[in-house]
Amino acid sequence: MTPQPTATVAQTPSEVEQLTPKSYDTAIACANSDKWWVSMTDEYNSLIENCTWDLTSLPSGRKAVTGKWVYKVKQNQDGSISRFKSRYVARGFSQIHGIDYEETLYPVVRFTGV
Repeated sequence: MTPQPTATVAQTPSEVEQLTPKSYDTAIACANSDKWWVSMTDEYNSLIENCTWDLTSLPSGRKAVTGKWVYKVKQNQDGSISRFKSRYVARGFSQIHGIDYEETLYPVVRFTGV
């Protein structure tokens, strides 16, 4: 993971919300686009390194599950920005059990993170 600068200070929730993009297009067009790009690259590399998915052929008549980027500005106790965090999430609400998937995975807590 690439360290990100902590120079920007956002004291109020509305200031943090203004720094947080709602879409990929907004993230790459904003003043902090370089920081969001690094954050997205780190997330993508993490997904690849952890073998998060298997690339397979799409069955005929089926649509691929789409995804989207979700962004969050993480702050220190004093209100300064500690990092820009990006997550790529699947839009699984479009899936149908037994057709699009057979198993359900449950999130697991890593005790080192608790």
